[in-house]
Amino acid sequence: MNAAPYELPAHNWLTEPELLFHPEHADQTDIHPLKGLHKFGPFSQASISQVLDPLRVAFIVAHGHTQLARELVVELERKADPRERRPYLIDFPGFSRVFGVRVVAAPQGCHIELDPTLDGAIASANSPHLVLAESITRALSSLGSPCATPWALMRRSPGARLELEVEFQDGRKHLPLVTIRPAA
Repeated sequence: MNAAPYELPAHNWLTEPELLFHPEHADQTDIHPLKGLHKFGPFSQASISQVLDPLRVAFIVAHGHTQLARELVVELERKADPRERRPYLIDFPGFSRVFGVRVVAAPQGCHIELDPTLDGAIASANSPHLVLAESITRALSSLGSPCATPWALMRRSPGARLELEVEFQDGRKHLPLVTIRPAA
């Protein structure tokens, strides 16, 4: 017990753990996740050949943001030099150089802009997260060939947090949804 309530207990400094970058090669480790990716590639590289090349990215975006999303996908393939935290961040050689798979925007029919009135509907709703979930559900359901078609969508919305799980006809689950907001 501390002598005074404002004194902090003793602490230890933990070293960074060694991260493993290959399931069968225990020597492919690094304590720095970015340097390890650059040196060895992703842990899943042994099985990434099952991923089609190029990796096609479809997106559902706010009204008027399709071009911004396309530019982001193109930027993933470019070399990038860090502008901040230089001691930690490393030069990024581009997605395909790191992961061994190119990333491109999916064909035109796989991109959906949400309704321009959605912001107003969310702002005036009693359950705004459900309004957003319904809008995303409709967008996902409208995706057709050459995109995977979802056949079931479950919503779990504790509070305003939105989590979506999509089960596709081919059995895949857990569609990764990424929210990207433009800088203010």
